[in-house]
Amino acid sequence: PAFCVTLGVILNISLIIAEPNPVNNAIASSRNTTSVTLSWNKPLDSKPEYTYKVTLNGHLPIMITGNEFVTVAQLNPGTGYTFSVFTLAADNTSAHPVNVSSTTGKDTNCFNRSFSLTKVDCLICSKSYNQVFVVDSRMW
Repeated sequence: PAFCVTLGVILNISLIIAEPNPVNNAIASSRNTTSVTLSWNKPLDSKPEYTYKVTLNGHLPIMITGNEFVTVAQLNPGTGYTFSVFTLAADNTSAHPVNVSSTTGKDTNCFNRSFSLTKVDCLICSKSYNQVFVVDSRMW
């Protein structure tokens, strides 16, 4: 009698995506009193599917695709921030962050702002004023 043996082969193929390289030359390319613009160069091994994640002081992720810059707005005047820029592979594998620190400009023109001035607003101005402010019916 003849025997017929069927061999089953199970292949376990998994797609391994290597950690991407970090961005290059990340800088705060411009700033004003309430925003900072960051720019960077693509990693040397850049691939079309790479995206970039920017975090502000370790929070507030902003997804950026295809651009090597981002403007972070609605920041406080005269305040220091640390931004981190991550390269992300297609499966969200992240490169090590590149950190950029920047300080927004000080508000030097308190009197031209809307009438929501507070004592703190004018303390951050570079000018000193000998004025009395009435805010919310309180004297400062």
